[in-house]
Amino acid sequence: NPSINIIFATGYDQYTKEALDMHVSGYILKPTTFEKVEHELKDLRHPVKAVPGKRIRVTTLGSFEVYIDNIPVHFKYSKTMELLAFLVDKKGAMCSISEIMSALWGDMNHTSYFKNIRGDLYARFKEKGVENALIKQRGKIAIVPDKIDCDYYELIRQGREDQLEEMNYMSSFKWGRFSD
Repeated sequence: NPSINIIFATGYDQYTKEALDMHVSGYILKPTTFEKVEHELKDLRHPVKAVPGKRIRVTTLGSFEVYIDNIPVHFKYSKTMELLAFLVDKKGAMCSISEIMSALWGDMNHTSYFKNIRGDLYARFKEKGVENALIKQRGKIAIVPDKIDCDYYELIRQGREDQLEEMNYMSSFKWGRFSD
């Protein structure tokens, strides 16, 4: 892909010239910080083109990542990312609190922690002005698939859902279809 962006992150500055010769998009000298990554992402060699009208981009193949306006989203709790991944996996179906808690924690009751991660998800989306990508009903929540650009949804549209396992879809989550 000639338009790929590569950002080096290394603890050794002797590779700078080689990286520049390769026309990389950025170079981060460790320790890597959020600010350094954010700076490099704002000044990419090949700007990332978002799908028009969709400010949220989600990657589910490989590692699960969320971007709003092409900036990685950082949640207060790591479990918030898993909650969002679960909602993305459900493709817009309304999910009850008990269904979500069962998937995320099994038989253990984490009602207060669930309220914290749900609040974190709502707060981040509201802060970024994309709260309309979530549907909230009493005791239920869902994602609005048409509001996000998602590799998983694109595979479904292409009729390639059978390739999800080999593409490492959501395997890092215990509830994932192809997790170990």
